[in-house]
Order: sequence, then structure tokens, then C-alpha cells
Amino acid sequence: MFNKYLKIFKKENKLNKHSALLNLLFPIFDTMELLEIVGWIATTFIISSFLINDMIRLRAVNLIGALCWLIYGIMAIAPSIIFLNVVIIAIQIFKLWGLIKNKKN
Repeated sequence: MFNKYLKIFKKENKLNKHSALLNLLFPIFDTMELLEIVGWIATTFIISSFLINDMIRLRAVNLIGALCWLIYGIMAIAPSIIFLNVVIIAIQIFKLWGLIKNKKN
């Protein structure tokens, strides 16, 4: 199985090292690009954050989603996505810090 993916990697030269490893470990992602996978992970975190009632957890999960979207934006070289998620990350960190500080008091 490894030789199959190695041959594809060498022959087509379309896959980078990370996506070749990902395809080796999880063949279901064979047709998905790494960028698309990061986008789906980010989407999952953001949608999940809307289902959480606890504000600290909500902000933490949303922060992880924003970090994933930031990685997506960097990989896709998309300045608007990078900017938006840097702002969201800063807001979430500030709000989380305030919530945790108030919870301790």
C-alpha cells in the first residue's frame, strides 16, 4: 500500500509530503486536498461552537476554529481570511481572559 502512494507521489508530483502522508494514513482523504481538509476541520469547530451553552467553552472552541481558519488563510494566501481570523483570535483571547478572570473572583 505504501509503495502505491509513493509511486503516485513520485509520478504525479502533485501531492506534497504532508498530503501524501495523510493519504497513506487515511485513504478516504485521497481525493481531498490538504487545504480543503483544513477548511472542513475549521468549519466543524465553528459550527460546534454555536451548539455550546457554556461561554468559556464556546469561546475556546471558536478560538480553535479561528486558528484553523487562519491556517487555511495562510495556506491559501488569502489576506481577507487571514485578517478576519487574526481579529477574531484577538477578540476571543481577550474575552476568554476576562471570563476566566471573573470566574476566579
